[in-house]
Amino acid sequence: IMIMMMRMIIMRVIMMRIMMTRILILIMRMIIMRIMIMIMKMIIMRIMIMMMRIMKIMMKMIIMRVIMMRIMMKMILILILRIMIMRMNIMIMIIAMIPIMGIITMMMII
Repeated sequence: IMIMMMRMIIMRVIMMRIMMTRILILIMRMIIMRIMIMIMKMIIMRIMIMMMRIMKIMMKMIIMRVIMMRIMMKMILILILRIMIMRMNIMIMIIAMIPIMGIITMMMII
C-alpha cells in the first residue's frame, strides 16, 4: 500500500511538473506573441511615418513642378507678347514709313 501511495504521489508530482511546464510554455508563447505584435506595430508605424514623409516630399516636388510650369508658361507668354509687340512696332514703322516715302518720292518728282 505504501509503495502504491508513493507511486501515486510521484506520478502526481510528475503530472504537476508537466502541467506547470505546459502553463509556463503557454505564458511564454503569449508574451512572445505580444512582443512580436508590439514589434510589428512599431515597424508598421515606422513604415507609415516613412511613407508619409515620402508622400510629403513627393507633394512638395509636384507643387514645385506646378509652380515651375506656371513660371515657364508666364515666361513663354511674355516672350510671345514681346515678339508680337516687336512685330507690331515693325508694322507700325513700315506703315509710318509709307507716307514719308511717298512724300519723299513726290519731292523727288517735283
